[in-house]
Amino acid sequence: MISYPDFRAAWRTHMADEGADALLRRFLILAARHGFPDARATALCIRSGAAREKLTVSLIRRTQALCILPQLSPLSILNGAIDLPNGFKSRDNGGCDPADAEWLTADLVREQNAIGANNPLFSAAYFLGAFCHIAPFDLGNLECAAALTTHFLLSRGAAPVLFFAEDRAALAQAAVAYRRDESLNPLLAALRTQVQKTAKALDVLCASIPPRLPNKKQRPRQAVCPSAALLTRSPLVIFFFPSFRRSTSFRARRPLSSVRLLKNQRFFRNRPALF
Repeated sequence: MISYPDFRAAWRTHMADEGADALLRRFLILAARHGFPDARATALCIRSGAAREKLTVSLIRRTQALCILPQLSPLSILNGAIDLPNGFKSRDNGGCDPADAEWLTADLVREQNAIGANNPLFSAAYFLGAFCHIAPFDLGNLECAAALTTHFLLSRGAAPVLFFAEDRAALAQAAVAYRRDESLNPLLAALRTQVQKTAKALDVLCASIPPRLPNKKQRPRQAVCPSAALLTRSPLVIFFFPSFRRSTSFRARRPLSSVRLLKNQRFFRNRPALF
């Protein structure tokens, strides 16, 4: 059993070894492979969460727009079978009243921005349950809540949790249980399961990618005697040895090709003689 504090410590260790940007890219790779929120929505929440941006209604709407892209087929849009979403929900889908969706979402945003970094997993479970309880959109409420949970954890300096596609049904049942009983225990259990899977998947991915090699120190350029420098700038030497045209030493002579030799001849044909 891997607890969330242990996973958070392992996340910080990976960040110290590989860098924050490289680690977030690897987390995005896992999200594209195994996560059920769309990878584009996860990438948006990762970018804004890593920048410690506050949660806004605009971010929620953009995330939901990216989450529903895989659910909309071009044929259904062409036939008019699905109405394209434009803002908050327009019909009753089991959550709040459609007229109250906007102000309830804004109230949840203010509440979440006031929460600190203490016990981030519990706060993330509460946000996930409250968002699904409101259900402010017609489509993609669970996917949007899962992607925004990543933003919530990263904005508090905590380790993000990946939501696996195979556990989507269990997470939906936990959200329904919170709506019915207002108990966070099913959501916390579901999040702890995702923490264990995320930790294992991240360790496997980091072990499969070789570590970065340190930058090699550049060798200092060798000093060239003045006579050699003057000799290599001679038109006669440049004509017969075109590799000296842009070089000040006798190292790294490249073999000549017919096309390159023809170019050098055209370059020096109209050049005035120096001696």
